[in-house]
Amino acid sequence: MLSNAENLLNVTPICATALEFARGSHAQIDGVFSCEAVHHFGKNDLREIFGLLKERLKKGGKIVIEKPSEKQNGVLPVIEIARNRPVKGLGLSTSELVAILKEVFSEVQVETLGPLKLTLEKASLFRAIRLKYASTLAGFSQREIEDGIEQMNCELRGESDIEWSLTKDIVVATDN
Repeated sequence: MLSNAENLLNVTPICATALEFARGSHAQIDGVFSCEAVHHFGKNDLREIFGLLKERLKKGGKIVIEKPSEKQNGVLPVIEIARNRPVKGLGLSTSELVAILKEVFSEVQVETLGPLKLTLEKASLFRAIRLKYASTLAGFSQREIEDGIEQMNCELRGESDIEWSLTKDIVVATDN
């Protein structure tokens, strides 16, 4: 996928953690795109990352961040509901992110996209939940994940497709 992006878009993808990338080379960059990641960081780490990235951005460069909107009311938080406890560490709201970016950048804009109506085969949704919750969530055992999926499966008995709406916030920061 990265090689396709490189060829089609004339970009050079870099695979690194946010801190590795920000602290790495001092080469100037045109922009940064973050998808479904920034809300997992602590506020102090984000201040450091954004400060370092600002120094590396070329004039007119932008940081574009896509994150789940607080307006989201989809089905993916099934495990939190099933276990009656929230996910740890996913609490950075869009307004908190904007406040941190405004400490570093002169211009910050937010746009909410959606709701986008989605339909997904139930089995595919369960695979996605297993991947998402196994890779990003702290504090849930595999048994809890499977129990949550089983509870959801019981509630959706007889359904083969699941419909829900998806809402995302796009945050753009620049220094013009």
